[in-house]
Amino acid sequence: MRDTVAAAMSDRHTHAHPRRRLAAILSADAAGFSRLMEADEEGAFRVVTAHREAIEGRIADHGGRLVATAGDGLMAEFPSAVEAVRCATGIQADLGEGNAQLSPPRRMLFRIGINLGDVIVEGDDIFGDGVNLAARLQAIAEPGGIAISGNVYEQVAGRLEVGFEDGGLQQVKHIAQPVHVYRVRTAGKGAFPTGRRRPRPAAATPAPAEAAEASRFVRWKVLLIALLMGLFGGHRFYVGRKGTGVLQFLALFVAIGVFWWLYDLLMIVFGEFRDAEGRPVRNWF
Repeated sequence: MRDTVAAAMSDRHTHAHPRRRLAAILSADAAGFSRLMEADEEGAFRVVTAHREAIEGRIADHGGRLVATAGDGLMAEFPSAVEAVRCATGIQADLGEGNAQLSPPRRMLFRIGINLGDVIVEGDDIFGDGVNLAARLQAIAEPGGIAISGNVYEQVAGRLEVGFEDGGLQQVKHIAQPVHVYRVRTAGKGAFPTGRRRPRPAAATPAPAEAAEASRFVRWKVLLIALLMGLFGGHRFYVGRKGTGVLQFLALFVAIGVFWWLYDLLMIVFGEFRDAEGRPVRNWF
């Protein structure tokens, strides 16, 4: 009888104070899955199955544990926020390669949300606001993107070769307090390391053929200006101002030569004109 009472009290104590731990929670879900299923049910099922296999493999590789799956979505926990984000970037890279082999209507993009929080543990399941927030972050992530909470950002900033876009404070469903959201930017999605608002995109570097064509265009403009200046100098020479005309011709040729040399030097230094093996190329005309 005493043993029975002790066991009951122990059980009450366990439920009164459930086991907890700190974990990085990753939530992933396919964007537009219902639409894809409606268009091609069996095809969408095959694609989501292949994608989930790739995701589960990545989770295992990064020391994570698959907690739950539901159709096109899944949830995993990691003991490290760094490994959770590293896993998420690997997942998006893998899925990007897989989607590249599919026709556009069959491609399936996943949203991923990651939060670091204290969770309640019961058997193989985890519960709590930390889990719910990961799901909310996943819902506001871009298709093919990753959204993380501010506490995850504090753990991973400067530790990974990715960039972050500061999404500011956002109110999410069923979470009382606004959440500071960051979006992860990998190299293929315009990474930048500041953790601030996205800067204005830089102008694209021209392709070698386009750069060479631009070079020729600039040079021919210079030649046209030189021709006009030469005609002006010749006019002065023939109207009797021979000294001024000759000096103007000489200054003109020196200026053209210096411009030509400096232009080539600068373009080579800044790598504008190089062949496929990186050797400098001089585009005279």
